[in-house]
Amino acid sequence: MNWLPFVALTLAVAAPGPKDPAPKKADPPTLVGEWAVQTREAGGKPLNSRATAMEFTNDGEVILRGDGLVLGTSRYTADPAKTPAEFDWFPTADKDRALGIFKVDGDALTLCVAPSGLPRPAVFQAPAGVACSLRTLKRVPKKK
Repeated sequence: MNWLPFVALTLAVAAPGPKDPAPKKADPPTLVGEWAVQTREAGGKPLNSRATAMEFTNDGEVILRGDGLVLGTSRYTADPAKTPAEFDWFPTADKDRALGIFKVDGDALTLCVAPSGLPRPAVFQAPAGVACSLRTLKRVPKKK
């Protein structure tokens, strides 16, 4: 009796199959979109601002809106691959740069920003005695 076909079949059946591809990494969070301001504070106190919405565009522009009007525009850059994700905000001119961190959790965005000239915050807090501002925002649904 020739055992060769039986051995070959046994080895073929017992051989491991092709490996599953590595799981795809989730895309890093993005600031892009329109966000309605929910809360804002600085130094442990509420922060007054006319801006009720912020829009971050794909081309690095920030549009501040309030009462249905555009209140101003500025620029930003972001590095969502950092932990926590970082962004630089140029609120008035290229020479002014506010360093910040952000996190996106579903439709919620949290921004923590240090005033221009101060180091980037490391945590999402703006208690008394700290110059950072903390904002929470909610994604505005896209209009159909």
